[in-house]
Amino acid sequence: MLPAAGSPVTARFTRDSSSKADSVIAVLRLRGSGAMIMIYGTAQAAGIEANKANIYRLVDEAIDCGILEVVDETRGEFAEQLKARIRAWRRAFPDFHTTIETMIAEGDCVAFHLRDEGTHEGEFPGLASSGRRVDFRSMVFNRFSNGIVVERVGVCTIMRVPRSSCALSSERG
Repeated sequence: MLPAAGSPVTARFTRDSSSKADSVIAVLRLRGSGAMIMIYGTAQAAGIEANKANIYRLVDEAIDCGILEVVDETRGEFAEQLKARIRAWRRAFPDFHTTIETMIAEGDCVAFHLRDEGTHEGEFPGLASSGRRVDFRSMVFNRFSNGIVVERVGVCTIMRVPRSSCALSSERG
């Protein structure tokens, strides 16, 4: 079992050479707490858990804290695009926070449902600050290869700007 959504994690893997089975030990460390979770299983099971830990780390460190090095380490060809998007969000919404509400992984794919919240205090590409809170959801599907995202598809609730007030709001679907 992984830590609660949004918990900071790091992952490290070592191969158990004394076993004839293709067993892997995954060690997930909770940053700041000293707690450790160890996962024993096949390479495929450990890969699934590592991919999930990758997503938790991205949300906790890059999206919520602005530590963008994790994006370079885990997003391959999507890194620059994602870093630009994170910078824009964090400038426009200084209190921006993302919560992983649901995560499902199978094989090399991880699907996760996010809740994003923040106050629109800065310019967001083409939109002046409104001071309004936004709260929207997104669903993202990532396919991994060797711990790097190689394919990504995402959808989110539609955000609109009323023409009369130019105030940012969100629609829930």
